[in-house]
Amino acid sequence: MNAIYCALTSWNSQISLRDHLSLHALRSSLYVIFLVSPIFAQPQATGERFFLEKLDIKFEPKVRFPVKKYRTQYVNRIYQAGLLKEISAGVLAELKDQGYYFARLDSQAVKVDSTFRAVQATLFFQPGKPLQLSRVAITFADTLDGAIREELETIGAQYPGRAYTHALSSGLFREIVEVMENHGFPLARVSTAGFEFYDSPEGPWQLDLTLQVHSGDSIRLAYLRFPRQ
Repeated sequence: MNAIYCALTSWNSQISLRDHLSLHALRSSLYVIFLVSPIFAQPQATGERFFLEKLDIKFEPKVRFPVKKYRTQYVNRIYQAGLLKEISAGVLAELKDQGYYFARLDSQAVKVDSTFRAVQATLFFQPGKPLQLSRVAITFADTLDGAIREELETIGAQYPGRAYTHALSSGLFREIVEVMENHGFPLARVSTAGFEFYDSPEGPWQLDLTLQVHSGDSIRLAYLRFPRQ
């Protein structure tokens, strides 16, 4: 099993991890991406406005995607330089939010009707395989009670098997911090200590994630003072 491993020293957000995964997707010999700069066609400059009459977004292989939302947002808008790039960037960002970190625009087709000043565009995407969380390991920068460790490890065990998305990673971090807060560590934080992701021949990309919990200073309630009535 070929694996790519990267140790991270000071990662405190999952946004950085998402960007890092995208970078490794381009560099990895396990997943070769041919970078092609699609030509986003423009109507001949005639001084007249053209409008996007029709928009199709296709995926190979097929994935669930809210194409209707993009049609509602972009159809009948003025067709100008950068419109298709804007649509493409939005589609790729949404695919990443679904766990497709290696998605790319494959090609596009544009038809221009000069008589009716109408443009029909079709964008073709290759989503690639999604990224699935296969393992969560939790390490501790400080000495913690065994019951707290067990509670955190139980949380980590509930996440493997799901598509790795921004929403999932945010939920995982939030649950860990909430446990620490409930045990008297309101200054606790979680960082990404390292990760390993690898290809599985007949399934999604697999991600092994290692998190480190920093408890911070604990706070105890000394007393309560109520104002006199």
